[in-house]
Amino acid sequence: METRFWEQGDKGNLKGVRPAKDETRTELFEMFICDLSGSMGGPTRVVSETGEEKMIPKIDQLNEGFKAAHKSMLRFMEENTRFYVKYQLVELNTYCKALFNTYKNIDDTTYNLSEVTFTADGVTNIEATFNTAIQFINKKHLGNYNRALNIIMMSDGVPTDVNGFALSEAKWKKIVDKFKGYLADHDYLRSVAFYFIAIGDEAEPFGRYWAGDEHFYKVEDCESLKDKIDFVTRQTLADSTTATTPNINFSDDDSDKEGSLTGDSDTDALLKTVIDAQADEGDGTDSAADYSNSTTLTSSEDVADDDIDLYALISDDDVINA
Repeated sequence: METRFWEQGDKGNLKGVRPAKDETRTELFEMFICDLSGSMGGPTRVVSETGEEKMIPKIDQLNEGFKAAHKSMLRFMEENTRFYVKYQLVELNTYCKALFNTYKNIDDTTYNLSEVTFTADGVTNIEATFNTAIQFINKKHLGNYNRALNIIMMSDGVPTDVNGFALSEAKWKKIVDKFKGYLADHDYLRSVAFYFIAIGDEAEPFGRYWAGDEHFYKVEDCESLKDKIDFVTRQTLADSTTATTPNINFSDDDSDKEGSLTGDSDTDALLKTVIDAQADEGDGTDSAADYSNSTTLTSSEDVADDDIDLYALISDDDVINA
């Protein structure tokens, strides 16, 4: 059953509770993986509470949704006594960049989600997106004590490879399994919760496989993506207040270094050399498009099952421009 979060008015059901000091709270991490591919520029029908019907681009609804979600996270942090909220956002598109070089405090006034405007462009490159996300699931970014990480993914279509070819169900399942297998192998999986927002029907099979039925949400016809993003964000916060967050043991782990799902340091070094060289020749952006030509991929089925290499690397800049 879904938890109805903050039904008791604008101040929420924690009204009157004195907030704890920041240093006494456990950090709660929210990672958003957002489909910013070209298809998100298309409109969907939204019916308001007054019955007014409009066709609104999905990317505009997403931008408004993050403004609302930011306010909800900020209010949650101000009113709860247990968690201090931090967030990160990873693009699900051709470029697969992260918004920041580490998780940002939700009350950081220098830069926040309410000021972000995303645009729709490129493909739904799930492999590179997961490799970007993995860079932020380690000791360096999460610390070495009890914590919770909620990963909220949203998409309107079938995942693709770097060239835009749709992946078969067997292929995207293997990629998801490899991602979660990496988390399990490094003892992160038990502290991570997976959520998915499907925008229409095409993304539903992938979303249910990623999040399971319990944490799967769908934007139905006439529903607002903006409202769904805010609601699911609140739901993750409500779930975190009742869930235990077991300690992760990093004692034998060197994953404070940038991770990789290739599992091969030589391969990672080679990829980085290729990317750096192409960046020097291009415009300096570390996008998947910049180095996709260094592979021989022509379709998703040309890649052997054991050769799923994820490409995206994170810039050292504090804010990575979308």
